[in-house]
Amino acid sequence: MAGDNSGKDSPRHDEIQLVMKEKEAMVRAGKELLELAKSYPEKIDELAFGNKALEFIQHLSNMGGFCDNKTKAAIFAVVRDFTAMVIQPNRLEIFTATKVRLLVPMAIGIQVDFTKRPFRVFGLDLKAFGGQVRATVKR
Repeated sequence: MAGDNSGKDSPRHDEIQLVMKEKEAMVRAGKELLELAKSYPEKIDELAFGNKALEFIQHLSNMGGFCDNKTKAAIFAVVRDFTAMVIQPNRLEIFTATKVRLLVPMAIGIQVDFTKRPFRVFGLDLKAFGGQVRATVKR
């Protein structure tokens, strides 16, 4: 309708919709990752885990493409941890099951601030993540 300022046809609206779709897809992949991550001594299906982790990384990275540089750096750190897990998910010292149980909810729980462009993300605190991994490993 002419004169409608709802913004539904704006590029910004389209970007927000794309980010929301990526996050929904990331949630689905994350749920499957949580199911695939087995605690030692159970073995992780390396192929299934690797494929699902790559899917999760794809959606997280696609979201990051709309975000500021600080957010991109944090997302890169998450991708780096997932990459190590994909290479050898059953290596005991990688703590794959523990890291997946911490990283997936943290990544899914991020809140995208759509009020500014590039978008910013809140809730992706990698320093806190490192502390949680150390505390869990010490137990």
